[in-house]
Order: sequence, then structure tokens, then C-alpha cells
Amino acid sequence: MDPHRIYEYLTLARARVFDRVATLSAAQQAHVFPIGLGSLGATLTHTMMAEWFYIRRMARAAVPAYKEWPHRYEAPPGFEVIRPFWEELAGETRRVMREVRDWEAPISYVAMLDDGEAGPARTITATAADIFTQLATHEVHHRAQAMMMLRQLGAPVEDLDFSAMTYARR
Repeated sequence: MDPHRIYEYLTLARARVFDRVATLSAAQQAHVFPIGLGSLGATLTHTMMAEWFYIRRMARAAVPAYKEWPHRYEAPPGFEVIRPFWEELAGETRRVMREVRDWEAPISYVAMLDDGEAGPARTITATAADIFTQLATHEVHHRAQAMMMLRQLGAPVEDLDFSAMTYARR
């Protein structure tokens, strides 16, 4: 598996979702659904910030406390903030991925405790490949939720299969 190719697919599929979200009103983007994180805004913000978090882990960089993150899903910014932030983040993700020299080398970090969570800190060890796999599958999971929300709002996104978007055709 080529993580760079997978990431390019994620950005292609994400752009199609973005194009549909852009057609919705702010009220539609904030509409609360009984699944996942509730709204498109919350779902997109959570997924975007997870990528922000994961690439910091891949780069072995410090991750600030959650309350210091640029955006949080509990108070998602508008789509006019989400789209450009995530598009800029995609450039940073590509750069971090290009700098990975050994996808199987262990990366250890101390896991952050959530606010109010008690107990000893935990040391987590994964590889860049593991972290990227989490980034990709996490996005696909939440993209499916966003696609369901878009369908319910009358703005469906169809056929985002990897093969449909990346296989050569003649």
C-alpha cells in the first residue's frame, strides 16, 4: 500500500464532499442528526483536527492540550473556515508524509489524558504506517457519516470508491 496514493484519494474524495457542503446553508450544516458527532460542522471539524493531531504524532512533534487546539468539534467553525484550514493542512500532511524515512520505525509518545480523566499517563507506541492507517480509516469512517447527513439534507455525494476515483481508464 502506498500511503501517498491513499492520501491523494482521501483529498479527492474530501473535495467532492466539500463541494456538496458548500451548497448548504449554515443552518443545514449545523443541523443535528442522531449519529456520530451530530452535525456536518462537528463531524468535519473532528475529522480535520484528528488529521492535524495524527500528523503531529507522525512528525514526532508535541501535541498541545486539547483546549489549545485551533478548532474543536464542540464549537465547530463555519465551513468558510473549515475548508481553507483543511486544504492548508493537506499541504502540511503531504510534507510530513514526504519526510517519513521509515514507515515501520517505532514512534512513542505519552498519551494525553482527557479533561477530568484520572490515572497514570500512558506511553503509546506505533509506527508512521500505523498512525497513517488510523488517519485514513478514521476519515473514511466519518466521511460515511457526513455522506449520510448530506443525503438526508438532499445533497448526496455518490461513488467515492477508491477504484472509481483513482484507477486509470481508457
